[in-house]
Amino acid sequence: MPGLTVAELSARSGVPASTIHHYRARGLLPAVGPSRGRARYGDEHLQALLLIRRLRERRCLSLDRIAEILPELMASQHEAFQPAMWDRLLQAHASDDPVRAALVEAALAEFTRHSLDDVAVADLCAAAGVGKGTFYRYFDSKEEAFVAAANAAAAQVGTAVAGTVAVVGRGHASEGPDELRAALLPVLRLLPVLLELAMRASRGTPPFAAAAAEVLRDLSARMGDEAAGGPGLAALAEAVFELTVTELGWHR
Repeated sequence: MPGLTVAELSARSGVPASTIHHYRARGLLPAVGPSRGRARYGDEHLQALLLIRRLRERRCLSLDRIAEILPELMASQHEAFQPAMWDRLLQAHASDDPVRAALVEAALAEFTRHSLDDVAVADLCAAAGVGKGTFYRYFDSKEEAFVAAANAAAAQVGTAVAGTVAVVGRGHASEGPDELRAALLPVLRLLPVLLELAMRASRGTPPFAAAAAEVLRDLSARMGDEAAGGPGLAALAEAVFELTVTELGWHR
């Protein structure tokens, strides 16, 4: 692709020129050299902008978080736009950051007990034992923290039921339902987070719609292809309903 002006790059990427300049100032975009006194952009700049936009929309990541993983994504080329690649890198970086891990854990605890509207940033900070300045180094908003909590919930739920759903999906009905209930019980408290995410996504509210799609894909992947769309998921849905009635007291 020949060199593009910032206006042409903005048109191709859908990112406003002012935002492109902001990303350059923050060091998110590759270096660019002048051409006849005007900066020219190439394929690498377009790819970086598309990646940043997708990570913002689908993972609700702050620019600081994107800055941590963007160089590795750009280097991965073919895998750069794969959500599984994003998750691997985010998990690798999160495991080295106990403060973010504490914030996600606190957010998960708060959002399992209260709805998004009933939780303030101050509540999340108090639960994690950090100040607001620290919170905003990791998340731009409580909505972003909620999405991080939903992803953590999906990971725990998916891991808990993965093997059991596969058993039910293969038709071992005699032992599957009981195993499903046993697997779900420890993570039952996490279900309200996923249900609220689904509810907000159904309204088409950004960024929840894109985030919910990613969470569902993650759950499906963790539970295995043989369960997807088959009796395994039907048994899972039945087990979830039964437990929400018997353990949480919810009704249709």
